[in-house]
Amino acid sequence: YDDASLSKTFVLDLEAADEVADVADVLSQFTQREESTKYLSLLLGRTGFGAQIHQLQPHIAKLSTITALGLNTSILHRDYVKSLSDAKPVGFDFSFVLQSILAPPPMTCLTELNLSHNFLRAEGAVQLQSILQYNSLLTSLDLSCNDFFCKGLPPIIEALSTVCTHLRALDLSGNWIACQGVEALAPVFEANTAILALHLAQNGIASPGCLHLSHSMQKAAMSNLQSLSLLHNRIDPLAQKYLFPAITTSSSLTSLEGLEGGTLGVFYEYIVGKIRAVQKHVPMPTPEFVTVMNLSQAALTAFPMVLLELKNLEELDVSGNNLKQLPYIELCALPHLALLECHANPDLMYPSSDVIKEGG
Repeated sequence: YDDASLSKTFVLDLEAADEVADVADVLSQFTQREESTKYLSLLLGRTGFGAQIHQLQPHIAKLSTITALGLNTSILHRDYVKSLSDAKPVGFDFSFVLQSILAPPPMTCLTELNLSHNFLRAEGAVQLQSILQYNSLLTSLDLSCNDFFCKGLPPIIEALSTVCTHLRALDLSGNWIACQGVEALAPVFEANTAILALHLAQNGIASPGCLHLSHSMQKAAMSNLQSLSLLHNRIDPLAQKYLFPAITTSSSLTSLEGLEGGTLGVFYEYIVGKIRAVQKHVPMPTPEFVTVMNLSQAALTAFPMVLLELKNLEELDVSGNNLKQLPYIELCALPHLALLECHANPDLMYPSSDVIKEGG
């Protein structure tokens, strides 16, 4: 059991099993036991069984109380590589096996589904859509490392924006969806208002994708996001800048991966550290180490007031944005600020002469 009361969920861990016949035998025996009527977490990942998993379908069909199902890494990488020259790669055939098990599913309370590392590709995404349509109660979905690319996203987006709208965790890492894919996912982010964790690592996302993500994160639907992973993407200084408004206005983000490095990376750690300090009652971080901030061409439409917390700030560059006003009096109060770059903000209201005289 996965908790101390021994009454919530029974975990049947058959991961990395060697023979599909052995797993079938265990499942057959388990269906005869009293535990089979309790909430069940069934782990069948890392087997490499591939299409042979269809042999388990009759036994899984008898387990109606499965709440979590792991079928990750059912396709071995070497088998996937060998099949790339085939008209139908191995992941495509496996998608039909998954469909036979999960659409419609025997279980009526499935909330967690892990189908990662199965190389379903765009060809298998159509079958995945029918699977998701029959599992509207999902709160955690791991589709990482399936090589969907952007062209495989439409059927997944359709299901996740109309049926599976209760997600709290979504992992799409390792699918190479690129910037266009992040833009296309906007309806998914809008529909799943309870999402807490979003993993988009290893997707070839660059600055345009980060701009699209930033726009989505600033909407009310993603206001509860606690964890964001952008590891192993094409995150350059401009991509970091585009995410600045979303990160600095969040009141829930406590984990941020993939934006480390440079002054902005350090500043982002300060931002999420403040939220962690409030939630977990740990010491509050200080931004004393930030002395230079470059937010030029960051697509800002409003001045980030959080910058006024940087008491040791010496240089601030907010040029090339769409700012209309700056808090000049408050900026003058920063004891070490010596340089303020704000040109190329076409509609910016410049300060009065007395403020200019006071500010230097």
